[in-house]
Amino acid sequence: MICCSKVQKKNKKTINTWKPKRKSVAAYALEILEIKASHFCFSIAMATKENLQSQKGALNMISQKMNTLASILSLIDVEH
Repeated sequence: MICCSKVQKKNKKTINTWKPKRKSVAAYALEILEIKASHFCFSIAMATKENLQSQKGALNMISQKMNTLASILSLIDVEH
């Protein structure tokens, strides 16, 4: 079994000796561009989805009106 004090000392040593990797300005800029590009692609995808949903709604409305018109015309045609 490992003593708690040994684990704490080991963790403390690791924390004290660990240093984050330094990035260049170009690396940070690239990360920002990647984030913005993914956000932009997401925005385009959402706009496309909304556009398609709008088109679907319009086509459903046209289809309903055509069905209503066809049923009215069939009733008129039957009477003559």
